[in-house]
Amino acid sequence: MRRINRKQFLKIIKGEDLEFRISPFAFWLIESVVIDNTHLPYDLIFENSKFENLSFVNCHFSGDILIDNSKSKSLTFDTCQLHSLEIKNADVTSLEIKNAYEINGLIINDSAIDKLHLVDNPIYELIHLGCGNSIKNCILMNNGDSAKNSFSTKLFMCPERFDSIQVENITTDLLHIGTFGQYAHLSITDSNAEVVLIEECSPGLSKVNFENIQPLDKEASAIHLINTVFDQELFGQHAFNNYKVTKMHHSPVDLTQLIA
Repeated sequence: MRRINRKQFLKIIKGEDLEFRISPFAFWLIESVVIDNTHLPYDLIFENSKFENLSFVNCHFSGDILIDNSKSKSLTFDTCQLHSLEIKNADVTSLEIKNAYEINGLIINDSAIDKLHLVDNPIYELIHLGCGNSIKNCILMNNGDSAKNSFSTKLFMCPERFDSIQVENITTDLLHIGTFGQYAHLSITDSNAEVVLIEECSPGLSKVNFENIQPLDKEASAIHLINTVFDQELFGQHAFNNYKVTKMHHSPVDLTQLIA
């Protein structure tokens, strides 16, 4: 693994390191780095690499970012414009994305994250927290603003392995939840979703709280419970009161048909 410093890393992300642009190499960023007020014009692929503490502040990413099989103590995006950020097979102590101007897509799969905070991001298209993740503590708060966001939005969470997930004041066209983690806390409150899909979820030993989930448009709203028992104690007696349609599905279904 090649050891690099801030100056070398800056050349990589600006596209000035031609070797990296042609054939991305694994590296270890050996110092804590803050990148601010910078335009990053190209796709960035970081594979088998290691970061200490890396922060981007007020940066504009025109290309996609892929972080694959890499490690970081702290990774922060503050007041940035992100195209697509994909993280997979990664080990991250702390990941924060806050105050973003725009997020086209955030996809996290098969990764171990101690702390994940997605806070105050009014414009996004996709947030996808896949089933293979192990997340100790997750806060999703104040994401999505109908007055500002023209995207068709989707929030997918498959919280199999986690200690605590708190979702509060989220606005999305589609809220899709797959599986509950045992002995873990999942709380979704004061949020707006046009369509809610809850798939393959068994109450079991989960500690789940749904409270004050409201549709954006009551006439177009629907809740679909797919191979999931509606447990009033689990979901709350009044959590989904204002939804026009509630359907139970006990066999494989084409999800694309439900959200068309």
